[in-house]
Amino acid sequence: MWSFPIHVIVCLMDINETVVWGIRGQSSPGVIDGLVDEFEFRSGLKLHPVAKEHIRSGSGHVSDPFPRLEEHDGYLFGQLSIPSSVTDENADFDEVVFAMTHNYVVAVVTAHENTEIKWETIPRILAANSLSFDQGSFAGRFLVSLFQFSVSKIFDDARYLLQLMIGISHKLLIRTQDQRKDEMSVITISSMTRKQRQVFMHEVDGVREDLSGVRKELPGIKRIISQTGSILNSIASDEIDLNVAVDEVETEMFPHHLEIHLSDLCIEIRHIESWIEEIDELIELANDQIKQVDAFAQIRANQFTGAIASIMLVPTFIVGLYGQNLNFPEKDTYYGYLISWLLILCATVGQVLFFRRRRWI
Repeated sequence: MWSFPIHVIVCLMDINETVVWGIRGQSSPGVIDGLVDEFEFRSGLKLHPVAKEHIRSGSGHVSDPFPRLEEHDGYLFGQLSIPSSVTDENADFDEVVFAMTHNYVVAVVTAHENTEIKWETIPRILAANSLSFDQGSFAGRFLVSLFQFSVSKIFDDARYLLQLMIGISHKLLIRTQDQRKDEMSVITISSMTRKQRQVFMHEVDGVREDLSGVRKELPGIKRIISQTGSILNSIASDEIDLNVAVDEVETEMFPHHLEIHLSDLCIEIRHIESWIEEIDELIELANDQIKQVDAFAQIRANQFTGAIASIMLVPTFIVGLYGQNLNFPEKDTYYGYLISWLLILCATVGQVLFFRRRRWI
C-alpha cells in the first residue's frame, strides 16, 4: 500500500481510477520521485524527460505563468496556473503540474506561501465533482473539474480587480461615459475649493499603491486567461485528446459530452476577457488622471513659489530704494517713516489678496 507522507493525497475512486496529489514544499523530493515512478509503473509508459523535470521541480516560472497542455506518447502532460489569492492585487500564483492517462492522474502543486487555497482538500473535491459528468474517462472528467476550479478562481480574481478599479475610478473622479456627455456633472480639480482639493489629493495618494498592484498583476492574469482559453478551445475543438482502445473500441478521454462543458468554460473566459478590457480602460483613465493631478500639483507649486517671490519683491525694492545713501524728499518729512511702511503694507496685502483670489496661495 502507499507509504507516502500525509501531504500526498490519494483519491481512489475505483480500483483502476486513482488521483495522486502531491504538494511541493510539504512533500520531500524523494516522495515526488516516487510519484513519477509509480505513474510509469501503473501506466506502463515512460514519461518524457521534460514532463519528469516539471513534475519533480515545477516549471521554475511560477510568478511568470504560462499554462500548457500537451499530448505525449500515451498520456497528457500539462500545467495550470491559478491565482493564489482573489482578495488582493498581488501578482502571486499557484501551479499545478500533472500527467494523466485515462484512469490515472498524478499532480504536484507548487503553492505560494500566501495562498488562500487549501490544496490538500482540492483533489477529493474535484474527484467528487467529476462524478457529476455522465460520460468520459475518469481522468478526463477530473481534468474538466480542475479546469472549472481554475476558471472560477480566475473569474473571482478578475472580478475583484474590476471592483477595485471601479473604486479607484470613483476616488479619482474619473468620468463615466454618461458624465462625459454632461460636463457640468463633473467637478474638476481646478474648480475645487482648497479643502476639497486637499481631500482629493489625499485620495490620489491613497490609490497609487493599489493601482500599482493592479498593473503588476494584470500581465500574469492576461497570460493565464489567454493560455487557458486556448487550451480549452483546443480540447473542445478536438485538437487535443487521448484515444485508447477499450474492449477493441477506440475511446476518447474527452467525449462530446465533456467538450460541451469545456465550450461553456470558453464562453466564461470570454466574459473574463471583457472584464480585463474594461480594467485596461480604467487603468489608462486612472493613469491619465494621476498625470493631470501631478501636473496640477507641479503648477500649483510653481505658482506658490512665484507668488511668494512677487510678494517679497516689492517690499525688498522699497527697503532697498530708501536704504540708498541719498537724500530723498520723504526723509525730511514728519511722516516719511509712516509712508514707507504704508507702501510696504499696501503692496504686500494687495498682492496677497490678488494671488489668493487667483488661488495661487
